[in-house]
Amino acid sequence: MMGPVAEQHALASSVDYVTAYADAAGEVVSTIAECDMGAHVPGCPGWSTYDLVVHLGNVHAWAATILETGAEAPKQTDEPSSRRARAAAQWYSGKAEDLLTVLRESRAADPCWTFSRNRTAGFWQRRQAHETTVHLADLRAASGGKPARLHAGITPALAADGALEVLEVFLPRMHDRGKPAELRAPLLVHARDTRDTWLLTPVVDGPPKVSVVHPDDDVDDATDLVAAPAAELMLLLWRRLPVGHEAVTIDGHRERILAFLQGPLTS
Repeated sequence: MMGPVAEQHALASSVDYVTAYADAAGEVVSTIAECDMGAHVPGCPGWSTYDLVVHLGNVHAWAATILETGAEAPKQTDEPSSRRARAAAQWYSGKAEDLLTVLRESRAADPCWTFSRNRTAGFWQRRQAHETTVHLADLRAASGGKPARLHAGITPALAADGALEVLEVFLPRMHDRGKPAELRAPLLVHARDTRDTWLLTPVVDGPPKVSVVHPDDDVDDATDLVAAPAAELMLLLWRRLPVGHEAVTIDGHRERILAFLQGPLTS
């Protein structure tokens, strides 16, 4: 039988989120220096690289405040002293270091406000690791990075957990915001390198049900499928990778699958 998604998250939680966040944030600082602050960010329509840096730094400050107080906090609106890459990198580095200090001092089980059903500090450890990882890929794309470089340094385990976060955190969030997923039939989501597989099942008036699929589970061969290595799968679900990418496999009713992938998943 298919186990609940909580079982899969227990396995994925072996990822050290704080270290993953620190590594990604350090790469962000280095990448900012390579960027034209006015460059367009492909994954964030209408944003320049400068806009992305400001967004990410303020998200870190917002999360740090929530972790320190345990309560909901207003969004931050700080900005660097100038739009030059060096100033932006220094400003971002300060925000990232402040959050890293708070993350290291927090305990995953501590109660804390979140925008998810998981009301613990561990939510923010996980969320900031993936937020920073995805936006690192954005910065690399904006600086002219080749597709293969966008996910450089993202371990398969971290990426698989990032894909799972979309399914178990963001699909319910989008449903609650009045933007339900375009899931018309059961869909298997498979990370080829980690062999993680999840079955999404439509639910009337609710977000899709997410279940773990084990190798010996009996799954209908006609079930729709989207598969890719974990890093590409995570970026695909975040709409940072085109459906037609060579690493992505789609099998089944193509129109249904595209409706889901191109629908409201994360924003």
